[in-house]
Amino acid sequence: MTLNGRTYHPGQANNFYIVPAVGLAAYAARPRRITDECFIVVARASADQIGPDLRAKGMLFPGQDNILETETTTATRVAEFMFDEGLAQVERPRDIRAWIERHLHKPQY
Repeated sequence: MTLNGRTYHPGQANNFYIVPAVGLAAYAARPRRITDECFIVVARASADQIGPDLRAKGMLFPGQDNILETETTTATRVAEFMFDEGLAQVERPRDIRAWIERHLHKPQY
């Protein structure tokens, strides 16, 4: 969409960035509940991955070219939050990122 001479590229925030990251963190951390704050953390974690080049294009979310890296980084942040807030029902691992990566689904046919 172009508005006032600037082009904006739509994104699928909930379906493509937010829900998969919260789902992966929840699958791994087994939180007692998923709070509103978890969604705020995941939104910020996604936004923090936007480079200046994408911001200049009006993007609100990271590019889709490396979505697995984006989701892993985002899920790691929300899992850290779950541990910090005492929501997780599993023992906190030393390396949360590596632990999240071990929980990724890897389809093999």
